[in-house]
This record gives sequence, C-alpha cells and structure tokens, in this order.
Amino acid sequence: MGIRLSEWEDRLRPVLEEEGAELLEAHVGRRRNAVSLRFFVDREAGIGVDDLARLSRKIALILDADPVLAGTYALEVSSPGMNRVVRSEAHFRRFVGERVHVWTKIPRQGRTHFEGRIEGCDEGVVSVAVDRVGSVGFDLDQIERAELRLDPRRPPGSSGGKNGDRTPRGS
Repeated sequence: MGIRLSEWEDRLRPVLEEEGAELLEAHVGRRRNAVSLRFFVDREAGIGVDDLARLSRKIALILDADPVLAGTYALEVSSPGMNRVVRSEAHFRRFVGERVHVWTKIPRQGRTHFEGRIEGCDEGVVSVAVDRVGSVGFDLDQIERAELRLDPRRPPGSSGGKNGDRTPRGS
C-alpha cells in the first residue's frame, strides 16, 4: 500500500479539519494478515489522549468504508511526541528557538545532516543557528527531513519564539 502522506491528508481531511488537527506523518506497513496504519497527528494547542481516542474512532469509520481496507487493518493514532517532524513554514515559525535536526537532499558544506536552533522561516527558507557553524538558510524544498528535539524540562513559551503561550507538546 504505497499511499503518500498527501494522499492520506486528502482522505482524512474532513476528520482532521473537524478536530482542528493536522496529519504530520503516516506509516503504512504489513502486520500478519492486516495492513498496519500509524498516523501521527497534532494541533496548535497540543493533543491529548482523549483527542487521540476520538480521532482514532473517526478515522476508523473512514477506513471501514474503504472496501479494500475494511476489517483488514491495524490502526494507531498517536501524538508525534518530543521528537517530531516539522514540514511546513508554519511548523518552523511555531517552533522558533527549539532544537532541530535537518537532513538535506543534497550535501551542503560537505554534509547532509545539521543540528541547531530554529531562528525563523520566511518565504520558504528556514534559518537555523547550526552548532559550531552559525546561521544557515535551508530552502524547504531542499530539506529531506527535519525533526524537532523538544526539551521536556523547558517551561511552555520559553523557546524564544513568538508563540509565548504555547502549551507543552506530546501526550
């Protein structure tokens, strides 16, 4: 089942919009006689266990309506946790000041992995204060993958970003 993230977003859009949630990652695999579906979702204000349970029930209704999947899947709907993927300009802006790992599609400065703090994001370019290098700009379309490394000991809003009233992430 090679359905891409954008296709899952399209299929689940009604439920996600209703819940004010966003699909961050989708993993599809095989588990015994069933398809294994793992969806990582979040919201601006964070997502809790009750939210995940409600989303899981609603997503299951969509999957049950699919004649190919009905009754032949294992579903997991989870919070992205402390080490989460960031994909969009809005994600990077929301987490200004947080630590991030960035993997690029092609080498930059002789490497494809960078670690540092998000400084900002504007017009498709993410600025990261890379450890022992300084400020580096990454075009969003040149980023293979980017993952936050949130600090669970940091109080909400202390990341230095514009969103000072941010609630803790994860469930």
